[in-house]
Amino acid sequence: MPEADALNRAFYAQMCREGPMAQRLRRCHERWGCYPKWPDWLVEEIKEFINTLTPDQRQARLAGNEIQAALDDPRWVAADTLAQRRREHGAKKTVP
Repeated sequence: MPEADALNRAFYAQMCREGPMAQRLRRCHERWGCYPKWPDWLVEEIKEFINTLTPDQRQARLAGNEIQAALDDPRWVAADTLAQRRREHGAKKTVP
């Protein structure tokens, strides 16, 4: 999947930069715990989507507002809370 590899290289390069977008991408990577999987059908869908964007829409995507909104989704907080409780509950089980 050479195109998928290129997407992950671009993702990495963007995370290594400074600024709010790089911070958002690093938060995404931390949440996922790995690089995204890019099946061929998704790569094609992304290409098609990009081709439909106006210049203003492209600029909006580059600003990262949608990513920020996704990161601020309360379901992430709920998932983090649940994971923390599971870790605490698991730790209590192992302590004599």
